[in-house]
Amino acid sequence: MPLSKNIKDRIFAMFKITANDETAVRTIFSGPPEGIPVDPLPGRETRPFLISFLDSGSLQQAVDGSVTPVDYTITPPVDEVWIVNSVSIWIEDKGVWELAQFAAGPVLTNGWVLQYLENGTIVHDIANVQNNFNLVSGYNTETIAGAGFISKDNSFIARLKAFENRGLVLDGTAGDILRFRVRDDLTFLNNLAAAITVSKVV
Repeated sequence: MPLSKNIKDRIFAMFKITANDETAVRTIFSGPPEGIPVDPLPGRETRPFLISFLDSGSLQQAVDGSVTPVDYTITPPVDEVWIVNSVSIWIEDKGVWELAQFAAGPVLTNGWVLQYLENGTIVHDIANVQNNFNLVSGYNTETIAGAGFISKDNSFIARLKAFENRGLVLDGTAGDILRFRVRDDLTFLNNLAAAITVSKVV
């Protein structure tokens, strides 16, 4: 089945294919002729880098978004394409944590949501966290630490593993955005932050 123009354009940008050559695209995915090795992802950096979700330069998401949602975004420069390898989150709060709560506070009404947008339009809600059960089981998280190490409060640090197998493409040319949207009052938390590791396609 022929590839749609939108899909082809994104693949061409990702692999820096300048000619509108569907054969070249199919070669990338089906493999080279026998005996001719090629890099399946030309130009991909071997060392990923870390970048935080920010709102006006701030990474602190323990804010009140109950009336007006607060967005923490990441987007590549317009001439770059990134592969998202993982999302890491850090939550710190005092008190006892129960599965039916968010941290040690109440369950969230609207949720702390991770969204993927293309050119300003929401394409997919990747995760909508409303309670601790969502954190530990609902979104394939891997807990890294469970004790506070800065303010001596209870801390949860985890990696969202949803992208580890094949990654998520963020195309700066298409205006792709990855964001966390705070839609509840999270000021009861001591700290809330998130970051991603990405590899850049040159």
